[in-house]
Amino acid sequence: YAQGRWDNPKIIVNVASNQTLAQLQSIGQSYQRSDRVLSIAVAHWLYITDPFATSDTAPARAVPSCGAVMGAWIRTIGTLGIHYIPVKQTSIFGAVGVYGTQFTSDQDRTTLATAGMNCIEFLQGYGYVIRNLFTGSTTTEFKFANGILMGDFFKVSGVDSLNSSENTPNAFNRILENKMAMITFLRRLWDQGSTGSVPKGETFGIGINTDGSPTRFEDHVEVIADIVNNPN
Repeated sequence: YAQGRWDNPKIIVNVASNQTLAQLQSIGQSYQRSDRVLSIAVAHWLYITDPFATSDTAPARAVPSCGAVMGAWIRTIGTLGIHYIPVKQTSIFGAVGVYGTQFTSDQDRTTLATAGMNCIEFLQGYGYVIRNLFTGSTTTEFKFANGILMGDFFKVSGVDSLNSSENTPNAFNRILENKMAMITFLRRLWDQGSTGSVPKGETFGIGINTDGSPTRFEDHVEVIADIVNNPN
């Protein structure tokens, strides 16, 4: 479904509750593959205050975490930028507990992350936090949830911004204008991110060259408008 839509929405998977480490590893591995995966699986369910109970002493209710994960991710994007996944500072709202075993060791979380499975954990001073946000892909460029989200953010933003430019028949000047519009959009993300307050290069993952110098905008971005992409 997600691959078939032009905007490629991301799907947060509801995993069966209270699974063992081995069960979660098996679930994750069962849908891993080497190409792009548009779903994100978070292992744990959450306890919330039961909305159907009138007593203050009513036991908490266990619910899937899909909505909570989505909310935390959206809030993270709005506060930290399109390139971020939920971190300690953007913990989950509304949870009063984690249902099932929490995998608190780095080794267990690494085992699950390698299988494309993510965890929720209570951290003192922060609250209920999503630890990692990997997809089910085994290929580096598709493994990170913020990476695949950014790719489709670029695509959707480009289509929306150029939607009024019905370039039929093609005009050379309009092709150049469209190319410059995309470069300007991407340059703004490079300079200040999606929130306007992100350090230069952070959104694209600025790196270090072999000579110790930082990578440049041109090392990360290419906008092509030529006879192949825009035939006469």
